Amino acid sequence: METVQALLAAETADSIVGFLYRVHRQDRTPAVSLQLNYDANQQFNEYIDDMYGRVQIFEEDFAPSKILFELAPEPYRLYLAEFKPESDSHEQSGETVRRGETAP
Repeated sequence: METVQALLAAETADSIVGFLYRVHRQDRTPAVSLQLNYDANQQFNEYIDDMYGRVQIFEEDFAPSKILFELAPEPYRLYLAEFKPESDSHEQSGETVRRGETAP
């Protein structure tokens, strides 16, 4: 082999070995999962429950937020990301509401 061909073969082998090593390391590294916690989002859950009311099936009573959390976790996560608490929306717009007063 000439020098150029030897360098090409060496660099190619180095790239392949590096790729295989990275793939191997990724397989051994546990995936980072952002576990969604129902109880950590109380304000959002209350917002959903107030909006839709309780669901009653026979004698059982269910919270709409818990139903959404359990049966459709991805939409729950998306709506949670879009949720802006009422207190934050007043602060962002420059309005502050004191206790006992109503917003203009």
